[in-house]
Amino acid sequence: MRRRRSAARKRRIEDTGNAALEKRRRQLEREKRRRQRREERRGEQRAAAKPEVAAEPPRREVTVGAKVRMAGQDMVGEVRAIKGAKAQVAFGQILTTVATASLTAVSNNEYREAMRPQTPRTVVSVDVASRKLNFRDRIDVRGMRASEAVEAVQDLVDDALMVGVGSVTILHGKGTGALKEEIRRYLRTVSEIASVADEHADRGGAGITIVTFKAD
Repeated sequence: MRRRRSAARKRRIEDTGNAALEKRRRQLEREKRRRQRREERRGEQRAAAKPEVAAEPPRREVTVGAKVRMAGQDMVGEVRAIKGAKAQVAFGQILTTVATASLTAVSNNEYREAMRPQTPRTVVSVDVASRKLNFRDRIDVRGMRASEAVEAVQDLVDDALMVGVGSVTILHGKGTGALKEEIRRYLRTVSEIASVADEHADRGGAGITIVTFKAD
């Protein structure tokens, strides 16, 4: 009898211990699930708070006919021609040659907005003050290849039109006459030029070209 009571007591103790362990296990499981839910909610909140990075619009290509803006400037123009690393751009009534790398293509809407008159404005403001300060109305292209000479003359004409001088002088020498003819072929394409003529015979004659611009 005493043994039976002892065994029953032992079973009750074991059952009580097992029940406590099972209760503890369930508590741990519930705690684990709560932690998982908290981590999921935090992840969702972080994802919701993360700002979306806007995709960068594709860069427009600078081609003939494209509307462009020059780096560091507000004015816009239209590309008329591209030759190598340089582009001829019309800024209002002025045609100028600039490095293609300094141009950024803009949309037609941006072009129209920029061209909309707001105040009486100067047509082009590309470093006019510094160009006036450093402008020389005479250039010597002797010894240059024809393409280099024509490019140098283009720069001279662009600057002359921008600063508003009446004429410029181009020293190309006589030679075979090929360099002179290439330069004059370009000059004939510039509508703002009134006349192209040889210098007076006493001052160089056919070896020098005098370019006179139309009066405003």
